[in-house]
Amino acid sequence: EAYYNAREAAAEFFGAEPENTVFTLNCTHALNMAIQGVMSQGGHLIISSMEHNSAARPAVALALKKQITLSIAEVYPDKEQTIESFRRLIRSDTKAVVCTLASNVTGQLLPYREIGELCRQRGVCFIADGAQACGIYDIKLSDGINILCTAGHKGLYGITGTGLLITDGK
Repeated sequence: EAYYNAREAAAEFFGAEPENTVFTLNCTHALNMAIQGVMSQGGHLIISSMEHNSAARPAVALALKKQITLSIAEVYPDKEQTIESFRRLIRSDTKAVVCTLASNVTGQLLPYREIGELCRQRGVCFIADGAQACGIYDIKLSDGINILCTAGHKGLYGITGTGLLITDGK
């Protein structure tokens, strides 16, 4: 009962349903599950130039094995340039965009709502790395996020060794 109550609370916090909320070992585990799951049948993946190794390494590993094609969208201080960088890279075979919501190096908040809207318009899955932003900013799946991955031990004040993978159920 306590486990389910925790799932309900996490789901409510991010505007999701409990049945679409999965506890993971950490954000890295959640990102690996999301990337490998969505890209399991191949296709094109876009990551941002600010991705943490937890997203960049599995993306590059899949590309090196020739299981996917990979593009890297440059992130700029100007949000319109950043959005255009993602827009230019979307192709007909693009399955997903992986983007950190806030950089773990610079603290820059990326224009994730606009990137989410771009993905929605193009029918592309938006996988968001919320490790640095969740609990600090009001992040909701309704921001255009299809899969939200986050750590429990940062802005959510949970214990080390906890993470979440939350989907919009689509």
